[in-house]
Amino acid sequence: MEFRRFGLYLIGFLLPHFFINLWYYHKGDIEWLWANFYLANIDFSSQSLIEFRGLIILTALPLSYFFFSLVMMRRDARLTKYQSQIAQVMFLWLLFGLIETYLNNQRTPQTLLVLVPPMSYFISHYFLLIRRKWIAELMIWVFMAGILLVNSLSAKNIIPGFDTSKVCVQASNDVKFSGKKILILEDNLSPYLDNKTSSYFLDWKLSQTVFNEPDVYQHVLLVSDAFDADPPDIILDRKNSLKGFLPYLPKVREKYRREGVYYFRMP
Repeated sequence: MEFRRFGLYLIGFLLPHFFINLWYYHKGDIEWLWANFYLANIDFSSQSLIEFRGLIILTALPLSYFFFSLVMMRRDARLTKYQSQIAQVMFLWLLFGLIETYLNNQRTPQTLLVLVPPMSYFISHYFLLIRRKWIAELMIWVFMAGILLVNSLSAKNIIPGFDTSKVCVQASNDVKFSGKKILILEDNLSPYLDNKTSSYFLDWKLSQTVFNEPDVYQHVLLVSDAFDADPPDIILDRKNSLKGFLPYLPKVREKYRREGVYYFRMP
């Protein structure tokens, strides 16, 4: 029975991936699916954009209610077998969610969203187990007001020790234009603050593989399709990564001129 259940879990997990791969294979884009989705997520390097102290500040109140809920459920809850299985599933969800949060490439407050469903399950049971109605309502209001207050103050950098400077993109003084459709061929998002994105290459971590190999036919075709679908007005290209594609893309070569680290689209 356990092997049968495990087989059903495995099939349920693999079936959506099978249909996704089948669809992209039908479109002829299976290599981009693997490059941009599967292989790109096999990365165990982690960068914390917010300090551990900041995460503790954000989660202090929910964690307190969560521990109270564990104590109350262990002491007073009378769960059926099905309810007990649901609680075990939620606890496993919480455990793997913590692992996913720790291994996330860029650890931000948004990465904690994966923990919301299991913690909501346990905390709601805590409220239901409070016998006196006025105490339950008071605890609910304290929880809601505390969550809103902590998040509002932390977003405005009012709470000491909570720094969101790494989470937000900082403005750059080097950019002298605004309101343009731009393409940035480096890991730098600041010019996008006052401008519009163009083409497919927003994430440089995924795009640099394409621009490092201009002799690959699929890469040339992808760049050509990107410029045909949504041509940028300005291209920021400090390393001149576009140069290798210009011999294969005469339309792009004729429409853009290079000045310093920029390519400008000619009218």
